[in-house]
Amino acid sequence: MRNLQVVLIAALLFTSCKKEAEDKECVSLKEGITANNIQQVKDVITAFINRLPSDDYTEVNINKLVSAISGQCGINSGLYCFDCINTLPSQTEIWIEIRSGSNTLRKTIDLTYTSGSNKMKFGNMHD
Repeated sequence: MRNLQVVLIAALLFTSCKKEAEDKECVSLKEGITANNIQQVKDVITAFINRLPSDDYTEVNINKLVSAISGQCGINSGLYCFDCINTLPSQTEIWIEIRSGSNTLRKTIDLTYTSGSNKMKFGNMHD
């Protein structure tokens, strides 16, 4: 019985710590967007990418990233277009929308990929 209690307490602590870390990422994402802090947003988006089952640069995985951001942080986000920006390498654009006071901020996130391994990565953030 005592072992079961220890296991349950440990499980609760682990899940609450994980949830707290995820909440901190959402706060950091919102703050980064509000302050137009590209590095801060890059760090959070990279963490989201790293938690995906696959970080391959595919439309399916981009959609999973958008869903993860929306679901975890409770903010609106979506896919503008997949692999539609003709740069070298090409880029995908997603949007993230947050409320800041009475204003709504919408930023575009450019996602691209590593040459050779085709792994998704943050490219840039802009209006």
